[in-house]
Amino acid sequence: METTKHTVSARQFFVMMFVSHAALSLFTGSRSLGGGNLLEGIFSCGLAQLVGGAVMWPILLLQRRCPGLPLPQAAEQALGKWGKLVSAAYLLYLAAANGAFLGLFQIFLQDTVNPEFSASVTIVLLLLTAAYGAWRGIECVARCAGVVFVLFLLGTGLVFCITAARFESENLRPVFYDGWGQTLYGAAAFLARTSVYADMAVLLPFAKGVRARHFWGWALGCWGFIAVLLLLLAGCLGPYADTQNFPVYALSAITEVRSMQRLDAVFIGVWIMALIVRMGSAMAAGRACFAGIFPKSRPGVGLCMAAALMLAAAFATAESRSARMFLLGAGAHLAGVFLCGAALPLAVFLPAGRQKSKGKGGAAHESQTPLR
Repeated sequence: METTKHTVSARQFFVMMFVSHAALSLFTGSRSLGGGNLLEGIFSCGLAQLVGGAVMWPILLLQRRCPGLPLPQAAEQALGKWGKLVSAAYLLYLAAANGAFLGLFQIFLQDTVNPEFSASVTIVLLLLTAAYGAWRGIECVARCAGVVFVLFLLGTGLVFCITAARFESENLRPVFYDGWGQTLYGAAAFLARTSVYADMAVLLPFAKGVRARHFWGWALGCWGFIAVLLLLLAGCLGPYADTQNFPVYALSAITEVRSMQRLDAVFIGVWIMALIVRMGSAMAAGRACFAGIFPKSRPGVGLCMAAALMLAAAFATAESRSARMFLLGAGAHLAGVFLCGAALPLAVFLPAGRQKSKGKGGAAHESQTPLR
């Protein structure tokens, strides 16, 4: 089984998770939330974060029972050979979910930005950069996330402050005017895009500190960021936001500074940096899952496999309409979140508890050595 010599603090870990989640939240729009009232999305996001706490609970319980063990190794000890199926499920979900969102970014480049350079080459370079960080270890990805976190807040903060001058309260619509249907649908959509729960399940053992407290700080920070984003989208763009596939980019495109003119280039830059962190953490988790399936494989093989699967999913999303409908479908993503965020950790947690109670002082207990 592959291990790592590096660990990070719980604060560093959840900063990395914040950047990872914020990178995907920039795809938010009226069409993904099931309706045109973006203000209801604020309540949807809050509800999704509360449900996410319940999803996270089995992961925290498993780490208390098997301290220091990544989920693939804990699954192997608790379930034997069946534990490899748990690792395979995580590897496929991480590749499909993150590859799909990377493909969505490629669609954004092709259809909205229409750059002179190849969008496909951009995706490959982005993945190679993220793969290098994952190869250096989670500590490298976390340190990069710390820098990107500051740049991300500065970049988006600059865009938010400038666009706030265009805010018009007349654009805001009354919330819950047509009932709670859109709010509930939006909560499911937000939760479906929270693929970082799978990352947390695999990578949380490498984080030291009070994890539960930092998790709720992460949840509150993500909700606050998305709430400000949705409020500005609703107040600055109004009904125009409903016509845009990527309204957050449209928001950045209306900002102007005398010396810099439009700030959409700044927005795209911080978005790419956040996506690198997102893919880096996902590939680090995928690498650990591949090692759970093939314990004797070299570390680089698992990383290459995770990157190849993500690239295949990204190109399939960008080029095939049928693949796009499946890989970006909220139902499939929501099932993956509950499966990899709650069901599988709970399936490992229960037999691990029985083994621990039977093997106190025995070989099963001695094999659970913390990773360093």
